[in-house]
Amino acid sequence: MAVSRKRSAELELEHLVRERTRELVQINEALRRSEERYHTLFESAPDAIVVHRDGRFLDANDEALRLVGAGSFEDLAGHVVLDFFRPQDREDAVERMRLATIEGKLPTRESTLLRLDGREVVVEFHTARTEFQGAPAAQTIIRDITERKRTEERLRKSEEKHRHLFETVIDGVFIADGQGRFLEVNKSACRQLGYSRDELLRLSVLDISPNTESSFRVLQEKINTEHLLRYETSHRRKDGVIVPIELVVTGIQHEGQRAFLGVARDITERKQAEETLRKREESFRALAENSPDIIERFDREIRHIYVNPLAAKLHGISAEALIGKTNQEIGVPEHYCTFWKERIQQVFQTGHALEEENEFPTTSGKRIYQSRLVPEKAKEGAVTSVLVVSRDVTDRKRAEKMLQEYQKAVESSQDMIAVVDRNYRYLIANRAFLKYRGVGRERIIGRSVSEVLGKDTFEELIKKNLDTCLQGEVVQYEMKWTYPELGERDLSVSYFPIGSPEGINRVASVIRDITEVKRIEEALRESETRRRLNAQVLIAQENERKFIAREIHDGFGSQLATIKYKVEDFLRQIDKNVIGRAGESLKSIIPILQDGIQEARRIQMNLRPSILDDLGVLPTMEWFFRTFAETYPKIKVEKEISVQENDVSPSLKTVIYRTLQEAMDNIAKHSKADLAHLSLRKNEGKVELLVQDNGRGFDLKEVVGSEGSMQGFGLVRMRERTELCGGSFSIDSTEGAGTTIRASWPLNIAG
Repeated sequence: MAVSRKRSAELELEHLVRERTRELVQINEALRRSEERYHTLFESAPDAIVVHRDGRFLDANDEALRLVGAGSFEDLAGHVVLDFFRPQDREDAVERMRLATIEGKLPTRESTLLRLDGREVVVEFHTARTEFQGAPAAQTIIRDITERKRTEERLRKSEEKHRHLFETVIDGVFIADGQGRFLEVNKSACRQLGYSRDELLRLSVLDISPNTESSFRVLQEKINTEHLLRYETSHRRKDGVIVPIELVVTGIQHEGQRAFLGVARDITERKQAEETLRKREESFRALAENSPDIIERFDREIRHIYVNPLAAKLHGISAEALIGKTNQEIGVPEHYCTFWKERIQQVFQTGHALEEENEFPTTSGKRIYQSRLVPEKAKEGAVTSVLVVSRDVTDRKRAEKMLQEYQKAVESSQDMIAVVDRNYRYLIANRAFLKYRGVGRERIIGRSVSEVLGKDTFEELIKKNLDTCLQGEVVQYEMKWTYPELGERDLSVSYFPIGSPEGINRVASVIRDITEVKRIEEALRESETRRRLNAQVLIAQENERKFIAREIHDGFGSQLATIKYKVEDFLRQIDKNVIGRAGESLKSIIPILQDGIQEARRIQMNLRPSILDDLGVLPTMEWFFRTFAETYPKIKVEKEISVQENDVSPSLKTVIYRTLQEAMDNIAKHSKADLAHLSLRKNEGKVELLVQDNGRGFDLKEVVGSEGSMQGFGLVRMRERTELCGGSFSIDSTEGAGTTIRASWPLNIAG
């Protein structure tokens, strides 16, 4: 009986041992799988991960070794954690490691690490309590943010530079006296508040501001002590709408009295953007409460078998709902599903990690992600799952693109652009600046203005203007400078202050070559002088013609007429029988006198037809054509006149007549034409004179000079008369095909 009980106990014990052994095997297997997955995540993480205890390294992944410049974990032998901190950071590092063992987890923090080669790396790290080989330890996740910091700093500097180079003032500007009454306002202020300028000048600060009189006095006192005051407030428009405003106020002297200058910027859109940004940031913080990256695990059927909270938030589905689902089943757009399916299958097939960069739609728009697909393998080496770790790099990409655009804008400018610091040293010089000076960038950047431009020039001209700009003023002036290749050039120089949170510490210099502009201005001045002189000469000539014509009419012509009258009277009084030979001689004088009188009249009319002043240009033209037909009967003249006398101003009548006279004289003397056509009409808002002939014509190249000047045939006089009255003149001629002269004047000049 006792033997039976003993045997029964042994069997029960044996059963319990087998059950316990099976449980231990299962536990060990689960532990092994958990450790394998942890190890896979540990090694594939894009961030550096180190495990340490009492300041000594216990484990480190490949990214950690790369970050500190170690080839293998053995390279860390003999080093403690504090060796990788700067001396000034070590005390804080010791305290954080101590707190991590007590509190279990510490917030993310930024710091600077020292690599084995001595270089510094800016990082952010997160330390938490963990276990390693059954004993308490600390685990630190480290992310290299050096490049991000550099990009942010370059972007900040670039934005400051271009903001000061290219921004235009669109803010409201107010000047108020000590009682707050407006003394002056700009158009933007009127537009901003909906008042006219006169209406605003009858108001005070208290009429548009929520401030009370007592708070206005407090504000005045703060301006007196702080000199420049910047704060946010609100203004009330004329229609009652309250507008959020960013206001910058400072004390100034205005027309001999103490006043206040305010620059008001409407920040309605900024407030809306800040509110939108605040909501997005809150959503982002909720998504990123743990890992800063999106982590997903897929099986061979491309189904989710693990997602972290950030991934769940990204898809807008709870982690539990995502497990076991494909991308198609959770509503991801088809082309993204195909893209990820192909790449995950590639990792399954090759067993090699894969890196991708792509866009992905989110609730806040498309974002750019850098993803690493890592194969997770079983003991025998078969890939059992694929881990996808994705990082959002949208902001970095945008910052890089903006920086490239800013650099391209400056480099492609035709103006010379440079930036100097408070020590008068060049920080930036664009391609045009270097080209004009004929030197490489290394000969400019880091050197002082005195070294580059010369001490005398710097002390006498440049320094005082730079100092003025460093006080916050925009400076503009002109100067001459001699370049090695280009010689002396005229330059327009502008200095713009560039500020930072610490104040104005740089100056942007924009230099424009205005040599050609100066040359053109001088040529225009000379041309205008010549034009005025020519006008005076033509007026003087016309007046002289009028004077001589009057003298011929009143003097010489009258005298000839008197002589003719007296001779005829004498011949009537004497007896025909006693006239004799002397009488016959006197009779022969009368036709000669008559011809002299006619010649005097012809000369007088050619110099200045009195009919032009008495009756106008149209009767004068009719008289001219009658005279022309008598003088040149072989030349037929066709006329087409469709303007009225009052269409032509008195000052233009002489010009039209003289141009016609000169053109017809050319036809008669040089063209050998037998037909001339004249047209005076209104055409497309102009009075147009056209004179054509069918004569032999001429070669324009021989008559028109290399610079477009005309020579011979009275062309210069015709052109000058026309253009001095605001008209245009042209001539077209071909040898053997006749000549066409066209002159026209705008109606607002001619009418």
